[in-house]
Amino acid sequence: MALVIVGTLAGYASTWLLGLGVVWLVTLNVWLRRRQLSGELRLVPQPDTGWRWLWRPDGESELQPVTLRCIYLGPWLMGLVVDGRSLWLWPDSAPSEALRQLRRALIRVS
Repeated sequence: MALVIVGTLAGYASTWLLGLGVVWLVTLNVWLRRRQLSGELRLVPQPDTGWRWLWRPDGESELQPVTLRCIYLGPWLMGLVVDGRSLWLWPDSAPSEALRQLRRALIRVS
């Protein structure tokens, strides 16, 4: 999509408008990447309540308890809501046993 916008601007717009479009697209990309959740999600068994989800954001060492909902569980994509924020996982790079365990845990949540 970004290439289509830049290509259209390059073909029909002046140089300053092309530069403005590129700056806008770079700024939008940086903003979207900063909003994206990134970290480690763990499922910990609790003796009295069953299971508890913990989240450790990148760059931090402490695990934080979170509420988790599974909104989509497909073969190539998983949609989660972690404390009200959407998180989409493409699990193709994880080991198959880890994927199996994650899917079983998410089925319990949904």
